[in-house]
Amino acid sequence: MDELEKFIKENRDKLDIYNPPRSVWKKIRRETGVRTYHWQAAAAIALLITGLSALYLIIKTQKTNMQSLSKKELNEAVVFYSVRYTELFNKAKPLLNKQPDLREELNNDMERLDSIMSLTRKDLKDRVANSEVIEALIQNYRTRILILEDMLDILKETENENGKNKDHLL
Repeated sequence: MDELEKFIKENRDKLDIYNPPRSVWKKIRRETGVRTYHWQAAAAIALLITGLSALYLIIKTQKTNMQSLSKKELNEAVVFYSVRYTELFNKAKPLLNKQPDLREELNNDMERLDSIMSLTRKDLKDRVANSEVIEALIQNYRTRILILEDMLDILKETENENGKNKDHLL
């Protein structure tokens, strides 16, 4: 260590009691051309803009991923329930031909569900609470299947009872 450093270290407490006037720092800034506050403010604003931009991109990406996932789920559900409905309807069709009143009741139920489905699909196009709308559409398909399954069970029971009555008549 040289003597100046040694002197400063030994007398630091005595030297730190004095504060230079503000004008000295202003002069230093002017001469060096450094404006620390401006650079600090610019850096803070740049960081803020960068952070907000990154946050916006993350949220937008997640929202897009959720919407495409929801649409994919809906398309899979539509295919599944449509196939299931067609299978059940084809099983019930011969039995429904023998019972026009049940066929009419089934048609009325399906028309009501169709009108609800139309309104729900309109909400989906408007992007109103996507996940809730998709759940409502899927529930509509489930309801269709349940109605058709119940109708098919009734038709089969009626068919079995009619078959037993014919056997007893012989």
